[in-house]
Amino acid sequence: MHPFSPAFMIGFLMLACIASAQPHVPQAPATPADFSGLRLRIGDIVYVRDTQQNVEVRGPLRSLSPHEVLIDGYRFAPTAGLEIEREGDAIWNGAAIGFLLGGVAGVTVGAEGCLDRAKIYCFVGGGLTYGAIGAFIDWRHKGRTRVFPAPDRRATLRVTPDVRAHRKGAVLAVRF
Repeated sequence: MHPFSPAFMIGFLMLACIASAQPHVPQAPATPADFSGLRLRIGDIVYVRDTQQNVEVRGPLRSLSPHEVLIDGYRFAPTAGLEIEREGDAIWNGAAIGFLLGGVAGVTVGAEGCLDRAKIYCFVGGGLTYGAIGAFIDWRHKGRTRVFPAPDRRATLRVTPDVRAHRKGAVLAVRF
């Protein structure tokens, strides 16, 4: 079998997926110790969801201590089913995504603008333009940012075989 044949590559990918697979063991959510690590200020608009008591509250933060949060008359303690989200979104990720997309567009679609100079100028020029647009869009978007429990910041890469009757391949999932 030729080392670059489709059957060899599919077999290699399947073996790589099987070798890297780890069993998923559901774990009970850990009870957070306290609210001392929250990056919130009094007056911030927050969304609190308590899945154990089936309560969801939106309003300004009135009081914050290590063992209690007060929002519109509701008091919440750090329990396992509690989620707190702050209104607003970071601007840097929109700028970064825009910069990368603009840079790639600058050296591919806009490459005729760099016939006399290095492609890095097209990459940076397109990146700065699209980065500013991405930052503006992110600044105008009023999303939510989870602050409690602390979000899982680990980047993961997962490859799964996708073998069907008329299609053979692999699915690549990236989380960051």
